[in-house]
Amino acid sequence: MKVINTQLIFILLVLVLVVRALPAVATDYSGSNFFVRDPIISEGGTHYATSASYQLRATIGGVESIGESTSTTYKVKSGFQYYDDTAPDITSAVVNDGSGADIDEQTSLNTIQANWSGFSDPESGLRTTDPYEYAIRRKSDGYFWSSTTSAWQAGAIWYATSTTAISVTPVYLRTSETYYVSVRAYNNAGMVSSAVDSDGVKVTPSLSFSLSSTAVNFGTLETVNNFTATGYTTTTVSTNAYNGYIITAWATSPLTNSGGATIADWGGTNASPTAWPGNCPVDNQCGFGYSTNDNNLSGGTADRFTNSGPNYAAFVTNGPGDPVADHTAKVDGSTGAINNEQFVITYKVSVNAVQAAGDYKTTIVYVATPQY
Repeated sequence: MKVINTQLIFILLVLVLVVRALPAVATDYSGSNFFVRDPIISEGGTHYATSASYQLRATIGGVESIGESTSTTYKVKSGFQYYDDTAPDITSAVVNDGSGADIDEQTSLNTIQANWSGFSDPESGLRTTDPYEYAIRRKSDGYFWSSTTSAWQAGAIWYATSTTAISVTPVYLRTSETYYVSVRAYNNAGMVSSAVDSDGVKVTPSLSFSLSSTAVNFGTLETVNNFTATGYTTTTVSTNAYNGYIITAWATSPLTNSGGATIADWGGTNASPTAWPGNCPVDNQCGFGYSTNDNNLSGGTADRFTNSGPNYAAFVTNGPGDPVADHTAKVDGSTGAINNEQFVITYKVSVNAVQAAGDYKTTIVYVATPQY
């Protein structure tokens, strides 16, 4: 028997793969009249494909491709989408205070108006829904108005709008303060512009002050009236001053007749007025003085003239005088302006029977000072 030995030989093949980074090349298209090479994406960035009659541009990104293939019967947008990487342009943007041309002052304490123009975005356009945001800021502390809480707060507070004009009510404004409206815009890529500020608006200060009369006649002091008489002046003030106002008063001289005789002043002072229930002939309570019905008067104890009163004081004889009426509570858009606020100043004179006869006169000077 013949024996055949069979031997299997295994050959180990080692395949070495060498990898090299190459650009990704898309398919080329050609015809009898054109040859267009598709976009190439590589480390170098954007490439262009061209033919004899047109160029196809390809980019990578966000909104709309700009490469176009055209013929008489079709239009094909091709390539990658174009990415808008710039915020809206504010080069020509302007924000005006007020409803029209820019204003620097206004009378309202509780309304802010503004309008704007010039925001643009040539790449993707301003977004169609609420393209703008606005904020209202005051200069003194940089606080922003919150329409949600009706208060001024630290930190920017922005409100979206689709219009190019706003009228915000209420907003609590005050005199001696500057307010700005800031506006920013969004584009369709979701990018926001820098804020553009108005040049600011202030509330115009106002003050109206009047007296009920410019003369008070006590009549004749005689036995039937115990040589005693009273008179009155009503003060009326309107103002939008943030810290209210104060009325001071002083007399140019004591009550004096043509012969030089005078009537003594009452003994109380503005800081410490005193009760004067009687008269000179009966109670030996003699003199000339005043009282006020302002029960919250500054310059001392607030109700010093009205507590168990009326209590009286002598006029000082030099300016600026003593306070006789005032309003010290804050005035802004939440309170509204002070409108025709009135206080009554009461004068009293009482002499004895031996007082020299004659017409006695003096001038009382009233000064209303707004506290802006």
